[in-house]
Amino acid sequence: MTIDSVWQWHQLDDVGLDNWHPFFYAVVLGLLRRVADTPALPLLLTMAVGSLLIGRFAAWTTWQGRSSAAAWSSLLLILLVPATALIPIVLWKDVVYGLGLFGLTLIIWRIEETDGSWLGRWSNVGALVVSLLTLWLCRHNGWPVVIVILTVLFVFHRPRWRRLVLTAATVIGLATLVTGPFAAWLDVAPSQLTGVILAHRVAMHIASGTPLTSEEREYLESIKPLDSEWPYSCSSIVPTHTPPNGLDPSLLEREVPRLRSMVLDLTMRHPGAELRHIMCSSRLLWSPVDPESSTFFLGLSRVGGEINYIDDFGADTPVEASPVPGLVSAAYDVVRSLPEWLIRPALYMYLLVGALAFAAVRRRTYRVYLIGLPVMLNTLLLIPFTISQDVRFQFGLILTAVAWVPALFTVARLRGDSARLLEWPVRQEGRHGPS
Repeated sequence: MTIDSVWQWHQLDDVGLDNWHPFFYAVVLGLLRRVADTPALPLLLTMAVGSLLIGRFAAWTTWQGRSSAAAWSSLLLILLVPATALIPIVLWKDVVYGLGLFGLTLIIWRIEETDGSWLGRWSNVGALVVSLLTLWLCRHNGWPVVIVILTVLFVFHRPRWRRLVLTAATVIGLATLVTGPFAAWLDVAPSQLTGVILAHRVAMHIASGTPLTSEEREYLESIKPLDSEWPYSCSSIVPTHTPPNGLDPSLLEREVPRLRSMVLDLTMRHPGAELRHIMCSSRLLWSPVDPESSTFFLGLSRVGGEINYIDDFGADTPVEASPVPGLVSAAYDVVRSLPEWLIRPALYMYLLVGALAFAAVRRRTYRVYLIGLPVMLNTLLLIPFTISQDVRFQFGLILTAVAWVPALFTVARLRGDSARLLEWPVRQEGRHGPS
């Protein structure tokens, strides 16, 4: 458990809900605590869902003609790549979000391979709804991915427009209900993250020497004197809002309208500073190495990471009780010895793009690229808003790439009746043996 998950662990029962991290995940944790008051339960459920999704993916690829040996051997990579081996055993909303991206990618593949026929079953429509809601409710940047995916599906599969419209109405309606009336009923405090992000941008312009008007100077002095440090790092937003020099998030949240207007003015006045910030902050997404800052992997530390035991938060905070701490230590020792490019997500993005291009040429259809749409959209949306060089933000992309790249190189499209692809494979004994 990290400090984020420990904080969300206590919210429903002790400290009150807030939306810095999506509150829905904290509600789920609180409800599971009433079943069994241990983080082992949500971790077990998360890993069970992930395992079923990966198994479903492997079965679908073998149904398309891939050998079982190829499927099994490629899935072993999930246990060898550091991000896919170690991130899922951390109690994090980002793990659930990543599994939602993986599941949605599988769904889109099945929709495309069956030319939309897969949507003919209501159970499949329900699976699509669940995957989209997972993205919307588990990360603040999830809803734009959902809207674009629904739009693309409608454009390419208009014969199924009724079911897609019903899907969109259900997802948007339920998400609005959860984030609106349900949040109000639970008295969820608004997120203070918006104010911190805006202050981070203001601090960047101050550090870049963007000219300030006298009115702007007077206003910023009321928040924190300009002759003292306005903490700024393009690699992480943490210094901007943490003691001893950080700004007060509760104060910043009250100033969101004014700060938003100021950020727009400063950006128009000095767009070069904004572009330099985005290029620096987004290095996690496109650069396999980053010699100028730390890569955060399972904790705020250098590439290899450290073992972060559960922090003491209160009397009912879970305690470290692992029977195999030595095994965990050995795993981290191995990770520390690995090159940085194996940890960061950029390598996996380039591999996935290359595999999609290969499959598109092989199958002679550009619609293969739709398979990578969920993870690529997530990446594009993170470019202007990356607030930390933290690998967990791209867990979904890494998991998708590790599973999909070998499959895209080895799976050929089945030719024949698309309705047959709608049916899930059933082993049948015939005179020629299992088929």
